[in-house]
Amino acid sequence: MKHEGYHDIGSYMKYKEWWDFYFFSRRENLVFSFIMLKSKIRDHLSSCIWNFKKDEKIELSFDSRIEASQEDYTDLSAEGKWGTASVKGKYEEGGWELRIKNPEFSADLFYSPEGPQKILERFWDEQFKCELFPKVTVTGTLDAFGRTYEINTYGCREHTFCDFPRNVAWNWVIALHDDYSIVISRGDYSGYDYKYAVMFYDGKWVDLDPNMDFVVDENHVLKTCKVTSDDMILDVYPIRHRYEHKKILMGLLVDSHYWELPTRIAGTVTLKDKKVPVETYGIMTRSRMKW
Repeated sequence: MKHEGYHDIGSYMKYKEWWDFYFFSRRENLVFSFIMLKSKIRDHLSSCIWNFKKDEKIELSFDSRIEASQEDYTDLSAEGKWGTASVKGKYEEGGWELRIKNPEFSADLFYSPEGPQKILERFWDEQFKCELFPKVTVTGTLDAFGRTYEINTYGCREHTFCDFPRNVAWNWVIALHDDYSIVISRGDYSGYDYKYAVMFYDGKWVDLDPNMDFVVDENHVLKTCKVTSDDMILDVYPIRHRYEHKKILMGLLVDSHYWELPTRIAGTVTLKDKKVPVETYGIMTRSRMKW
C-alpha cells in the first residue's frame, strides 16, 4: 500500500522516519513495543517486552544500520552482535511478519490489519505523514522470561516521516477493543500544535475532534488522565509505567525522554447522535526530546 516503504526525503540533520509496532495482551499481562528509526545521521532500533503485572522488563536499545526498501511495501532489516530483526510484508498480502532474535528474547509475530491505513498529513507543506493501522490482530510466539507466550491479541502499526523540529513533545494513547480502536495524540512540535483523534469503528474510519485537552504530568505519570473534546470524554487510568532516557554526546545531539504505560480507558465517544461507550485497555506514551 502507498507509503509503506522508506521515503528518504527531507534535510540531512532534521529528517526522521520510523516504524512502530505495539501490542497489548490483557490475558498475558504483556505490553510489547518495537521501533525501527532511520535518520541520515544514525539509525536506531529499540524494543521492549514488559510483564506489567510482575514488572519484569527486557529492553533492547541499539544503534544499528537498518536496511529499508523504498517500494510500496515493508521490507526492513537490521543485524549486529546484538542479534537480528526484520519486518516484511504488505497490506495487500495480509500484513507483516516481525521477527527478532536476541539472547534475551525472541519474537515471531504476524500483524494482520483489520482495515485500511489512515494517512495523517500535517505541517511541512503537508509532507509530514503518519501512516496508521490502529486495528491489527497480532498472532505468533514470543520467548521471554524463561517461557514461550502464544500471542493472540490486538495491536497497532504506525509509520511516520518528516523533517522534524529540534524540540518536540507529545502524548499518545490507543484504546484497543473487539469493536473499535481509538488513537489520540497531541503535542508541541517547536510551537506547532500537533493533534489528531481518529476512531476505527464499524469497519470504517471516523475523524474525531482533534481540539482535545490531553495533558500528562511527567512528575505523576500514574495519575488518571482526562481526554476531553466536543465528541469524547475519556478517563485514562495508568496501571504501571516504564521510563527510558537516551543521550548522545551528553545530551547535546540527542536528549530523549520516553514513558510507556499500560492503561485502562473508559468513557464515551459521540458519533453524530450516537454515544459509543468505551471500556477497554490500551497503551499510553509520553515523549519529550531534543533530537
